Amino acid sequence: RVANCSSASDVCSAADFVPPLSRFLEHLCYDKTLTLLDISMNRCDFRTALILEDSLDTHKKLKEILLNNNPLGTLGMRSILRLLSRDHTGLVSFDTDGCYFGSATDNFPIFTYTNPGGKYELQLWRPYHRALLRMLYKMMEFFKLSTDEAFDKVAYKSKGRPAPWTHPTKDHIGVWEVPVEGDLSIVFTVERAILKRFMNSQLALKDNDFAGFLDNYFTEMKFKPGMRKVIPLLGRFAMLNKDEHAQQVYIDSLAKDFVITLPYLEYMCALSPVAIP
Repeated sequence: RVANCSSASDVCSAADFVPPLSRFLEHLCYDKTLTLLDISMNRCDFRTALILEDSLDTHKKLKEILLNNNPLGTLGMRSILRLLSRDHTGLVSFDTDGCYFGSATDNFPIFTYTNPGGKYELQLWRPYHRALLRMLYKMMEFFKLSTDEAFDKVAYKSKGRPAPWTHPTKDHIGVWEVPVEGDLSIVFTVERAILKRFMNSQLALKDNDFAGFLDNYFTEMKFKPGMRKVIPLLGRFAMLNKDEHAQQVYIDSLAKDFVITLPYLEYMCALSPVAIP
């Protein structure tokens, strides 16, 4: 049993480098004892952050993650903040000093939690692409859609040849068992869920009530951290009070995935020079 795990290193500066520890992080979903994870200075970017979000989604014991000096950028920070804010996880502390630079590249598909629909070209030998596919299946569950409703235009190649695609199932601990090889082209859609929830439900929104639709959609899709998680969430922001760039990245990450109440917003404004004209 391992309580603490450290893999701090700085071994490559290539912009398209995929950290070797990605495969290790992917398998943390099967760990039940880890309480601290240190992956500082590992060239971890938004891809590694999504792998962490996927693999640690149900981890009860992990309390602290050290991510110092990794180029997470806004996209990577979004994954880390979403992971922190899930009430069913044990995570209550994280260190992201030096993680507020870095951006997504055009060479990789991007997962957007509040708007996951779109076409995805996935190379399933990549841990990041597998994590993204598992996130799509989790969103399918969240919206209570069937595979036929959620996925369309599915095309799969194994060893360079067209092959039938069988939707994965969950293993004994609830992890989606996606293939580890092949190329998958797939369209993920949430339109049917939107129609069920907002148009044919008790809400009965009118066709031209765009503001009402957006309010209800983002209220359901965005995170509302409970008291146990809002303390470390805002505590980390308070520690950035002398770094305007870091605060801007943090605010951008929160704005895209979170519903922030007025008292919390007032607290953040008091700490942030970029929030006050």
